[in-house]
Amino acid sequence: MSDPKDIWGRLEDLLNEVEGYLVRSSWSASDRCLEPLVEIENRENEIVVTVDLPCVEKKEDISLEVSEDLLEIKAMLKQAMRWERWGMVQKNIEFTSFKKIVSLPEKVKPEEATAVFKRGVLKIRLPKAYRKFTLKVS
Repeated sequence: MSDPKDIWGRLEDLLNEVEGYLVRSSWSASDRCLEPLVEIENRENEIVVTVDLPCVEKKEDISLEVSEDLLEIKAMLKQAMRWERWGMVQKNIEFTSFKKIVSLPEKVKPEEATAVFKRGVLKIRLPKAYRKFTLKVS
């Protein structure tokens, strides 16, 4: 029979691990970057990733790297954003960019991907590596 203290210790470790995933920060103070909001649509023949990039002025400020299963998005803000909080722990952070690495739900053809940036929204279309076709039986 296991020691009850041992079981409670393992349960506490598990809860701490789950909390780490749920309360994961959406910014990095060391990199001075924010994590943008991202929506991923898994369509029949393509994956469409929509990224909210407020305060990004031009498409030249955006950098994208795509592999078969990963998408890395970086964008520079037109003006640094400052966050200040005074209290028990004082924080004074300035953000200069967005950064997000997205794991794609299926393999894609990176060389055929396209991206359009309009009014602070980036839309990336990634054709799937394996497309599904409907055949007619004759």
